[in-house]
Amino acid sequence: MEEFRGEVKVECPEAEGLPASSVLEGGVGTLGKVRFPREGTYRLRLSCGRLEGMSNPVHISWDPKPIFWADLHGQTQDTIGTGTLKEYFSFARDKALVDVVSWQGNDFQITEDTWKEVRRLTAEFHEPGRFVTFLGYEWSGLTPAGGDHNVLFLGEDQVLHRSSSWQVGGAKETDRYPISRLWEEFRGRRDVMAVAHVGGRYANLDFWDPEICRLVEVHSAHGTFEWLAEDAIRRGLVVGFVAGSDDHTGRPGLSSPLRRLTRGSHIFDAYGGLTGIYAEELSRNAIWEALRSRHCYATTGARMVLDLRCGEHIMGDVVEGPPAGMEVGVVGTAPLLDVEVLRDGDVVYRHPLGSSTDWVRADWSGVRAKSREKRADWSGEVEVLGGRIEDFRTFGFKREGEGIFRESDRRLRVVSTTSGDTVGTFLRVSGERPVVKFRCGNVDVEVPVRELGREPSEFPAGGVNLKLRLRLSSPEGRPEEVWFTFCDPDPPPGPHAYWVKVLQADGHMAWSSPIFFR
Repeated sequence: MEEFRGEVKVECPEAEGLPASSVLEGGVGTLGKVRFPREGTYRLRLSCGRLEGMSNPVHISWDPKPIFWADLHGQTQDTIGTGTLKEYFSFARDKALVDVVSWQGNDFQITEDTWKEVRRLTAEFHEPGRFVTFLGYEWSGLTPAGGDHNVLFLGEDQVLHRSSSWQVGGAKETDRYPISRLWEEFRGRRDVMAVAHVGGRYANLDFWDPEICRLVEVHSAHGTFEWLAEDAIRRGLVVGFVAGSDDHTGRPGLSSPLRRLTRGSHIFDAYGGLTGIYAEELSRNAIWEALRSRHCYATTGARMVLDLRCGEHIMGDVVEGPPAGMEVGVVGTAPLLDVEVLRDGDVVYRHPLGSSTDWVRADWSGVRAKSREKRADWSGEVEVLGGRIEDFRTFGFKREGEGIFRESDRRLRVVSTTSGDTVGTFLRVSGERPVVKFRCGNVDVEVPVRELGREPSEFPAGGVNLKLRLRLSSPEGRPEEVWFTFCDPDPPPGPHAYWVKVLQADGHMAWSSPIFFR
């Protein structure tokens, strides 16, 4: 693919020292040092000929812990992927412009020479203050023996303990299987950490070790795995939420769904995720301690700002005492559809965003299985009985060939799949007593519009967490930024975990790590 080269005009009236334009070489340009006069959110407007766009939000605050962006999960041709190791690290740093990266090849394919080269390049690319790298690999044992886990190390002088060596010369003394043997190998060390992952062999939380396991991955190019996060919380585990790409095409930090969704490739049908990390500085030790402390949040790839705190505590912290007032902040990269506060996996508050009008919102989400063949087919039709569909707008569609297509003034054809993500449509309907008929996937329902309200009516559809939601909600007038306080009015006795979930109009999502009240 040809890389973009050209001069891009840059505008932001409030910015001081901002050049009028930037020359992009290979799709990347620099702006130098830019100052903003006060706290708040700023966005740069960019244009080049007929092309126009807005930057990610630039959020200025006095918080001593800024946000650093990480993709802690990806592979290359050395295991099951494309591109060299050097290209992998350089793409993350110079093209995707992430701050932190780790390589995570499947352990049973890593030769001793590859491990040596990974260690060397992890050290070579590490540059405190500019780019932080972590040595790592994916322990890729079967689910009954622990399942996939990403292993991260603070330093490079490490032994590779595979789940199996069957593709690299047979069993070795350093192999550790099941994963409980790996935990015993690492016992007492603070310089190693594991992340539960859902991929070819989803992580088995029965093997969770709180000393080593600190995080669960809720999104990657495989899809969205809210079920894993909810399972962890309902078990009473203290976990943080992260996301990565698990990209196999050499594009860590900036991967897109594969175009050809054939058997074997459809497992990578989502955008690669990113992790936002609140840390004091861009150094290995600071990022490491932030991850161990769960001071991080997961996104499906959008670089939105997500803030959750309770007094001096921030996301990931354990608070000794009953639930107290929490402050929530979201700065999106697109208009916001949902900002929800969850307690132990259940929504306890939805922040009001759009108005209730004659628009009906329908959205569907989830996976049919926890294994590779997880993708659910929602194809079908939406019909309005006793009325007309005057207009419709879609959101969240990301896969080639999918969408909603008008068949008549009262019927729409739906071509849609989900891999845990949320997609849907807004319908502007007319008629005296219109009824929405939704016949897609495993759902076949008829709901009078007059029976809908602002709170969603939910229809389970089997699988792991397949569901349809219908409500009255308008796509218009949606903010891109909200800040509010929340206090649970009547929490049940006992410990609780609270976190924030965000859904944008472009389908991108985010999840804060929980605050735990004990």
